[in-house]
Amino acid sequence: MKVLVSNNTFSFTGGSETYAYCVIATLKKHGYDVDAFTTGAVTMVGEEIKKLGVKIFTNELHHGYDVALSSHLSTTKYTTQVAEKVIQTCHGIYPALEQPDPNASNLVAISQEVNTHITAKGMDSTIIHNGVDCDRFSPIKPINTKLKKVLSLAHDQGVNKLLAGACAKAGIQFEWHNKYINPTFEIQKKLQEADLVVTLGRGAYESMACGRPVFVLDNRGYSGQGMVGDGLLTPESIDKSLENNCSGRALKKRFDENLVLEEFAKYNSSLGEYFRDYALKNFNMDIQLQKYLSL
Repeated sequence: MKVLVSNNTFSFTGGSETYAYCVIATLKKHGYDVDAFTTGAVTMVGEEIKKLGVKIFTNELHHGYDVALSSHLSTTKYTTQVAEKVIQTCHGIYPALEQPDPNASNLVAISQEVNTHITAKGMDSTIIHNGVDCDRFSPIKPINTKLKKVLSLAHDQGVNKLLAGACAKAGIQFEWHNKYINPTFEIQKKLQEADLVVTLGRGAYESMACGRPVFVLDNRGYSGQGMVGDGLLTPESIDKSLENNCSGRALKKRFDENLVLEEFAKYNSSLGEYFRDYALKNFNMDIQLQKYLSL
């Protein structure tokens, strides 16, 4: 089977970029013939894709693909012309690029929220949560019984300032990584050094796969929600949070320093083992890819 994987860019380590990389790496692992396509930049993630021996097309595409696994309207409009079947993944509800293409053979929604959005547009979709390489993202280093280090992947520096203040007051080490300011492809190494990760979306899934408890919080301007989150994920809250892609839009809690400290106080190292098992069952890319190909 010849497969084409497309994404708006293969540049910085954003959610859809690292998702596309994971899809490509998993296809290669299982012996598929894979090419990649983008209409945007080919930088950090693109260079990692090339290391897998995968060719990246940025202009002309040739016919002959059995299936295209596409993200974003910017690439799906091209892949529908060269592949026998196109499966478009919609990663969100707000950005224009994430809207469903009616010419796609199948639509995949990464969450119940996206599924509902696509239904409202008069189209059908299948829910498949973003997959994670659970070998690359794994709990190599055990977390501490007592919370000692917090890592933030929040984009909003206001969120990081809030977290830094709370950590200083509690005597907790704090580190932040913003894909726009200090990106790193090897983010799993940072995750494996933290006890608790503040993030959302794909960052939450990768953190769970590393056996790390997750505090869902950020401020993403495109949603117009402000600084909201679901707080420290627990076995009781994870399914509800997942309905909205662990975006913070499920519970929409607003946090100040005192409320952040209250969430820190709920830290329990047993959550790490629970969420590693949850990730293996719900995000393992080996399983998620088979769901795609069954379409």
